[in-house]
Amino acid sequence: MRAAMFRGTQRFRILETLGKGGMGVIYRVRDEVMQRDVALKTLRRVSPEDLYRLKEEFRALSGLAHPNLVELHELFVEDDQAFFTMEVVEGVGLLDWLWADDLGGPGLSEGGMARLKAALPQLVAGLQAVHDSGRVHRDVKPSNVMVNWQGEVVLLDFGLTVALGRESSQEPGGARTSGTQAYMSPEQAEGRPAGPASDWYSLGVVLYEALTGRLPFPADRAEALPLQRDGRFDAPSALHPATPPALDALVCALLSPAPTQRPRGGEILQRLAETETAAMAAAGRPSQADIVKTVAARMGFPEPAANLSAGYHTLAEAFSGWRDSPSHNAVMLDPTATRMGIATAYAPGSKYKVYWALLVAK
Repeated sequence: MRAAMFRGTQRFRILETLGKGGMGVIYRVRDEVMQRDVALKTLRRVSPEDLYRLKEEFRALSGLAHPNLVELHELFVEDDQAFFTMEVVEGVGLLDWLWADDLGGPGLSEGGMARLKAALPQLVAGLQAVHDSGRVHRDVKPSNVMVNWQGEVVLLDFGLTVALGRESSQEPGGARTSGTQAYMSPEQAEGRPAGPASDWYSLGVVLYEALTGRLPFPADRAEALPLQRDGRFDAPSALHPATPPALDALVCALLSPAPTQRPRGGEILQRLAETETAAMAAAGRPSQADIVKTVAARMGFPEPAANLSAGYHTLAEAFSGWRDSPSHNAVMLDPTATRMGIATAYAPGSKYKVYWALLVAK
């Protein structure tokens, strides 16, 4: 059922329309109470049962704070309309950011590949945070991933579509599917329950498209599903031989037909860290792992765990003061900073990233 036209309220003044989706319309509005611009998303008319589920899910999700997840603000139910507010993400869609300097040839440019290597760990971290909360996104796709002007990846639309009971289609025999057809896993397409592995499959489709400029399977579901079940698709390297072998292998693993065969967040981050370490070593430069260990030793901290993301977490609070330093601002403006020996950390439970750099040669 369509959402009623939103004309603003005494508190929220409409500035512009940002987009439209299956759940409703997204506006940029001015919050006159908080004196800030926010994104406001209207929802289709919902039943009392759906509304109850939505309130419960929103309450839980609004407490989920992570640098790579959009920040939810408030849920409102006024008369026969429901809407919620969230932070405005100033930036562009993931693929637009990766393909910004596309020269018309196959595959990503050198700059695009550098941006992908900077963005991918952030996207994985955001999606893992959703899973750690006990939820599944179910609709990972490029339009649900934004990159702000500082190069930070922000995952949108997590959880609420399921709370509303939004379904994309119904299969013969009563099976229902949720998500976007081109990016959904075979188990989702068949109407089976989606788990975290379903989200990782969708991430694989997004990566495939980013690397090759096309989707791995045909648009027609009847034609695509048998290929998905059998894992029959051209590897990214078959379409673009310059694809880094590690990324090529990762995409193929994520698109495994069996959910149990797909790598999860921790394994993906470990793979990416090992790849980065090998690349830095080959170039004769210190890897991020080396930088983390060196800083830990100089600051008197125990050596971080082997898992690079865990190492970042361990040291994050110690370097939280660097947020206000000039070097922090300079790094945020450079999305390829990780190629220059910059280590990135997240302050646990904080919306802010912590950046720090160390010249190991000093």
